[in-house]
Amino acid sequence: MKLYNIFSLLTVATAMSFFTACEPDYTVIKIKAVPPVVENFTLENGQIVYGQTPKGTLSIVDPEYNLKEVKIDVIVEGTKVFTETIEEIGSTELDYSLAELGEILPFEPNVTDKLGVISVTATNVKLKTIQEEFDFTMKRPAFDNLYAYVNGIEYVLESLDGVLYTIDLTTPLVNGVTGYIYSEIGQQGLRWGYDIAEQSVSLDAADPIPFVDSENADGNVTFISFDVVKFQPAPQEKFLGVNGVNFVSSKDENVVWAKNVSVEPQSMVEATLFDLDKVTFDPDFFQLVDENKLKYIGRSTNVNLYYNTEMQFVFVESDENPFHAYVDYPNSNTVILGYGVACPGASAWTPGWDFNNGIAFRKVSTSEGDLVFTQTIIVDGGYTQFNFYSGDDWGYPVSAEHVTFLDNEFHSYEEEGKPGNFAIEQTAFDNSKWYIYKIVYTVNSEGTAGTFSATKIKEVSK
Repeated sequence: MKLYNIFSLLTVATAMSFFTACEPDYTVIKIKAVPPVVENFTLENGQIVYGQTPKGTLSIVDPEYNLKEVKIDVIVEGTKVFTETIEEIGSTELDYSLAELGEILPFEPNVTDKLGVISVTATNVKLKTIQEEFDFTMKRPAFDNLYAYVNGIEYVLESLDGVLYTIDLTTPLVNGVTGYIYSEIGQQGLRWGYDIAEQSVSLDAADPIPFVDSENADGNVTFISFDVVKFQPAPQEKFLGVNGVNFVSSKDENVVWAKNVSVEPQSMVEATLFDLDKVTFDPDFFQLVDENKLKYIGRSTNVNLYYNTEMQFVFVESDENPFHAYVDYPNSNTVILGYGVACPGASAWTPGWDFNNGIAFRKVSTSEGDLVFTQTIIVDGGYTQFNFYSGDDWGYPVSAEHVTFLDNEFHSYEEEGKPGNFAIEQTAFDNSKWYIYKIVYTVNSEGTAGTFSATKIKEVSK
């Protein structure tokens, strides 16, 4: 009985040992995911140019898994200046044009060449990550030449050092002349203009740059230059200005203007770069003191100033002295229409017979019922024909036939072929001259007669 039991136990043990030895090996062998690989990185000349997009390519490959995210950081001298993250790639490969990054840093005044690093971080869907860095240089753009576009003429500015570009002008330009600077011929490429709000030169600014030669005693611009590092045009150590407001171009190429100049009645005015021996400020509003100082004698505290560079005269527009705004006579202003007369800021030398262009005369006083109107106007010495009108119709305040002329500068005449139709013209014609006159026009209380006086302030050759 005992022997049988021992034998049975040995048999069972042997069988169990056999079946155990025949079981398969279920040990799991794990394959590790590896990070993506930056297969290719190119950057043209190893540099990125201010104001331009990078030129180059980036290729990333993962040997097994789809890419989840690629992050590109641009670091310049230790400061991160730009980051771009590319997501939802859905592939094991990424071919990327660096131009898609867009502009990295703007081209601004006084930027310098700097060393930088482009950091590329790639992550696959298994969250395996690789990071690589590539050195580069942040570079200023270089220009063979620059081009100044002034008064419809393109001037080529050349440089020896790549910083200061200049041209000597064979024909001088008047102070205050305006224009744009371009990086390419034909008004192409980058364009520098003038930012009125900031009173500085900047790229893509809407208004043209005023050029002022503070060195030339004749007051002419004899050369144009541009410092491409400082964004500083020259001649232009300072701008023409009044009380800190600079003059910039207007619709008329011969007129520059300063808008919204703050002035206080009976206060001294700071006129920057104006040669007051040659330039006249409207004497109705400014008084010359001690030969080189100006006092404002008007009433409005906010004025627009129009400097006619050809005639070297500064006109004043304000609530007190509107050029074109007028209402029904005789409550406020009256206007003149005709040919050979103009006010500053006009788009043409003459208003014609269009009430929209009428030159407004301001009412300055009422004396014993008489109405007194005045304005400072430009007169073409070659031909004048004008008359006074009221309101917005063709009614005469006083027919020129009934106007007494207190001097010999102007007179009235009856138009040929138009009986009873009188107009006003200049007495002495000189087609080679422009004139500036202060006109005082007085209408009696009955509106039946008037007087006309003209004081010649300035004349210049055309």
